[in-house]
Amino acid sequence: VKGGNQPTSHRKVAIRACLDELYAAGVEQKDVLLLFSNGLHPRATVAEMQTILGPELFGEFYPTGQITSHDSEDYDHLVDLGYTAQGDHVIMNKYVYDADVAVLIGHTQGNPYGGYSGGYKHCATGISHWRSISAHHVPQVMHRQDFVPVSTNSEMRHKFDQQGMRMEEKMGKKFFCCDAVLDTKSRQIEINSGWAREMQPVSWKTADKRTYVHWAEKKYDIIVFGMPTNFHYGNGMGTNPIQMMQALSAQVIRHRRIMSDRCVFIVSSICDGYFHDERWPYLRELYDLFQH
Repeated sequence: VKGGNQPTSHRKVAIRACLDELYAAGVEQKDVLLLFSNGLHPRATVAEMQTILGPELFGEFYPTGQITSHDSEDYDHLVDLGYTAQGDHVIMNKYVYDADVAVLIGHTQGNPYGGYSGGYKHCATGISHWRSISAHHVPQVMHRQDFVPVSTNSEMRHKFDQQGMRMEEKMGKKFFCCDAVLDTKSRQIEINSGWAREMQPVSWKTADKRTYVHWAEKKYDIIVFGMPTNFHYGNGMGTNPIQMMQALSAQVIRHRRIMSDRCVFIVSSICDGYFHDERWPYLRELYDLFQH
């Protein structure tokens, strides 16, 4: 859902580079599937697929039915892998499970949810079942002291890693991860590829420099934050009060070290009551519940 849509975006460039390597090794185009790893977020629309992949990749694979989105409730295309040592139920996408080569194209950005995007977070949240996601996206994990600030040693991160390694164990192969550390405008700062277990800690070093405000020697009382209507999780996020809280909490977690105890957020946003009821059919009702 993140990562930029410019012509030189990581996804457009990395997918093409991976395809070139696969074709050179003898893989045929007809045997490739492009899968949007959207987890529990809305499945990608055709227009979103075109925007994210670009006209060339979209035109090569969409007409032949070789582009789809993960569906965490499509039991015909899920496989049950049992439980991790922690007792988390691991259920993953069957297309990925059955593939000869499973490539994860992701990015490494500071994230309140489990340290950093990419690596095992990609598969644990993006191509799994809601039961797997409910093991880590829940209050008993997210309200722990190790959740703030961005941390690679939190309970949530450990759950991502264990679920991802369980997938690899049962698949009998390792994920090939191609993750980019991105800047504020979603441009590539650094790209790391390989086995998640070895690649993650390497990519985190540069991501740390990008994520933390190392230069700040004092705490601040005011943070100014711009919030567009349409970003990250879809149209309506920047005007929907429920989604706005989620977006702001991510900034609090990233900047907590330099925020004073009386810090105030000034948010530039159009609050006109727009919810995009088709994309977020449950949020208007949820907002009404909060009023009581």
